[in-house]
Amino acid sequence: DLGCKIRLHMAQGTMEVETVRKLHGTTAPVWLARAGLLNDRLIAPHATNATEEDLGLYADNGVSIVHCPLVSARGGGMLNSFSKCRQRGINIAMGTDTTPPDMLMNLLVGLMACRIADGAPDRVRSADLFDAATLGGAKALDRGDLGRLEPGARADIAVFGLDDTAMAPSVDPISTLVIGGSGKVTQAVFVDGRLSMRFGEVAGIDMQAARRQAQQQ
Repeated sequence: DLGCKIRLHMAQGTMEVETVRKLHGTTAPVWLARAGLLNDRLIAPHATNATEEDLGLYADNGVSIVHCPLVSARGGGMLNSFSKCRQRGINIAMGTDTTPPDMLMNLLVGLMACRIADGAPDRVRSADLFDAATLGGAKALDRGDLGRLEPGARADIAVFGLDDTAMAPSVDPISTLVIGGSGKVTQAVFVDGRLSMRFGEVAGIDMQAARRQAQQQ
């Protein structure tokens, strides 16, 4: 009734697919489509076990996929494929969903996974993954003031050190950033104009104490 966005993990793993088939005789996207619940308000990680029918329903109903290639690859899965979903007209946003929550690492793994799935290196560019991490996420949230730097948009800014020796040589900045594949070159992050992180230190958090607590746990 409120028109809120809904995030629902779907078409993610074998156990889910088998359980929903046992309960409803079909996949989760098909089941939800029959109930009239697939629309552009639905944001659906991870689609790694989505069938062709599922992806067709996503495309027809404006469902956004949240692609988290690092955690999927760790579990032996991958989206089939980033380029094919884009060709269908499906909006793809990028996520992390695991430790380390490293967006750049996810962009690199996503680039490689897509090229492996396609069996070709020329169907997806670094810029396509970068767009998914910025514009794709904003579109999934229906937020025209996010994902871009322009007048009227929120001042969400990430500053990367492309002059880091690990990133050399730098030719195209987007390709260098994605293929470099590590958020360790992130120097600062601003959220809506507020400094959130600088040189690894997050505002209001003792990072060393947080790490010690996590290690103890």
